[in-house]
Amino acid sequence: MKKQLISIAAAAMLFSLVPMTQAAEPAFSDIEQSYSKKEIQALVEADIIAGYPDGTFGPKKEITRAEFARMLAHVLDLPANEPASNTFNDVPVWAAPEIGALVEAGVVYGLSEKTFGSNEHITREDMMTMIIRGIGYDDFATFLSQHSGFKDFNQISEYAYNQVGLASSIRLARGTEKGYFLPDESAERQAAVRWIYEIMFEAKQYERNLVELLIPRVYGGGNIVDIIWHENDKVEIQLFEQPTRVVELDELLEELHGTLQYFYLSRQYGHDWIEYSSEEKKEYVGKMVAFWEADYSFFRVTDNNEVLVPPLVTHLNSFFNEDNLYYSIGEKLENYALENGYIVRTE
Repeated sequence: MKKQLISIAAAAMLFSLVPMTQAAEPAFSDIEQSYSKKEIQALVEADIIAGYPDGTFGPKKEITRAEFARMLAHVLDLPANEPASNTFNDVPVWAAPEIGALVEAGVVYGLSEKTFGSNEHITREDMMTMIIRGIGYDDFATFLSQHSGFKDFNQISEYAYNQVGLASSIRLARGTEKGYFLPDESAERQAAVRWIYEIMFEAKQYERNLVELLIPRVYGGGNIVDIIWHENDKVEIQLFEQPTRVVELDELLEELHGTLQYFYLSRQYGHDWIEYSSEEKKEYVGKMVAFWEADYSFFRVTDNNEVLVPPLVTHLNSFFNEDNLYYSIGEKLENYALENGYIVRTE
């Protein structure tokens, strides 16, 4: 799974929505005590952001959802898409191309079906959720469902819980010195700058943090001897009493995504199955079969996807009823496919 490519050139418009001066002097009169002083100066020196004409930056000023959406769309180098913003009725003209771009990319969904909440201050959990989606880590957040470890973890909204948890696990979200994330507090400009800086200039490190988090989940923590990073985005995985693997990063991410998706889907149960539509059932089984067909799978398919999906869906439909809702869908699917010779184990 390849994350969004971040364009520093596109990010030069980062703060075009606020009064700006020529970004030559990185010093501001009000950033000395800001925890993002280094990040603010770095982005100013890179001609990406600037402050106000009076020589201030306003690090503690709050940011609206529209303002941050515009920033994020630019830094992700998403193509403008003003028509897509028409799904909401409260998007200002100046932010419509960027909000539409984020809608098209599946990064934002709004506060309701018709409301984006453009003029509302964005919360810290909303900002982090947008970032995790924007850099392409949202699936991993769902698959892992990581606990964030923050003291106020129970205050994180359900829709943002997995995203904040993953951000914490890869050390993108670090919280306050006292261990709080403050999820429902309005985000400040200094927080926005810090996180924008991180995904622009430290993206490689967070990608490595993610991969090192995922590998033990797939290979088993007790099987990992060491993970070594080589040049040209190659990863060496040293395994206990197994051959060492050296794999391209993109190939490894695809493998980790596919395997973790399979584990995640396998944990769904009969009460989930009966709620799926016919199309959702076909999609579910199709994803399971796609894993069986993958080179990295521990199964080998003896038939093709088109032939496999209908009988597997039919079997699950006939099995899951009011008396059998607490069985794992994945387990029943695997057993049926093995018993009928649709798949064989490869190890």
